[in-house]
Amino acid sequence: MVQEARNSGSLEEESLRVQLLIDMASAAKWSEREDKEFERALAKYGEHTPDRWEKVAAAVGGGKTAVEVFLHYKLLLDDINSIESGHVPFPNYRTPPSAPAGGFLGPEHHRGLMYMKLR
Repeated sequence: MVQEARNSGSLEEESLRVQLLIDMASAAKWSEREDKEFERALAKYGEHTPDRWEKVAAAVGGGKTAVEVFLHYKLLLDDINSIESGHVPFPNYRTPPSAPAGGFLGPEHHRGLMYMKLR
């Protein structure tokens, strides 16, 4: 019984420590380039890749550690789960049937320069 109490206490402590790390990771700034490299690295290094998080961190660069990229991944999973469980409303994009494939804006050429014009 005492051992169970110790285990639950250490488990609770570990849970708080992990939550603190996740909170710190969510506050960390990731550049657009780092996010793109992160996505590419996740696609390249699957879940069964040895030393996956070290390889992802190396691919991301910017001094990111394996722990930082792993926590960034956990935050991504949390976001996906929130979206899929309906906690985040899906945006209502409305495009009229007559709109071009690219949306409301279409390219127009004027004196050799490309500009966008509302249709």
